[in-house]
Amino acid sequence: MTSEDQDLEERRLQMQVYHEWARLARSRPYPDFQDMEDGALEPFRADSAIVQVYEDGAAPQLTFVGANLRRDCGEGARLERRDDVPAGTLLAHLTENCAQCVSNRSPIWFEAEFDNRLGEKVKARGILLPVSSDGGTVDMVWCAASCSVEAREEPVAPLPIPQALAQGQVALEGETLAALQDDLAFRALVVELGKRLVEAAGLEGLVGLALVASAGGEVVSQLRRGPGFDLPRAAQFMAGLARAETQALASGPHAERVEQVAVTTARHVGFARPLGEVPGLMVLVALDRGMLNLANARIAMARLARDLDGAGVR
Repeated sequence: MTSEDQDLEERRLQMQVYHEWARLARSRPYPDFQDMEDGALEPFRADSAIVQVYEDGAAPQLTFVGANLRRDCGEGARLERRDDVPAGTLLAHLTENCAQCVSNRSPIWFEAEFDNRLGEKVKARGILLPVSSDGGTVDMVWCAASCSVEAREEPVAPLPIPQALAQGQVALEGETLAALQDDLAFRALVVELGKRLVEAAGLEGLVGLALVASAGGEVVSQLRRGPGFDLPRAAQFMAGLARAETQALASGPHAERVEQVAVTTARHVGFARPLGEVPGLMVLVALDRGMLNLANARIAMARLARDLDGAGVR
């Protein structure tokens, strides 16, 4: 369900509950609870709660709580009074204005965005409606709400970067780079980087994807190579271009880091992205211009950069 569909569904629940409440009230300003006990609550049961409010200021009682409103309260939670409701839950947000609803004797429309106890981002809409327990006194509230939930994102494990490499103490070129190919820690880093790159790089028209040594343009790990694409040559060229831009920026009054280098040819669009956390390595991406235009290629790379950041490849 799209966010627009979810938004429409939440508003629909608000209006359906409101119209049912108005139907039960008939010519009265509000319905009595007996009308609701006759089955009117049933279509909205999972998304509803009934709260009893007392004039003497005693804690409001929860006469009924639907399954969807119990979801983030904890399995087996005992919900008898308003004070029993855990903070940061949908039920807590929905019922916090029950006393105002009773005092005003009129509906209150409810909207909220919050992080619940499960670490989820919640967007909720609902309504609070006054109800009488005896046909005269307003002392109950019919609460109903639905919500959309964004699941909690699990933290990304840091890359297994050897300390000397992270601190820039190892030059990834020549004999040093050749020797590192047999180093277990370096190989573990390359394998993990490759795994995260492949998962993130679901790009249309992808003809080249590799980890490249910035100093000499050597291909450290070839991850994707399309037919007829000269990946080693592209790696040498892009590494040289990235070095030139890095040197040019370093000589200026304000030192800056090269985030990305782009080159367009008649057949391909190439991007080089140096890795700040792994000095000496860069990501090479090549896209087929026959499958997407230049504007779409840049959009795709912006999306890839975002996805790489999310995957801990920076």
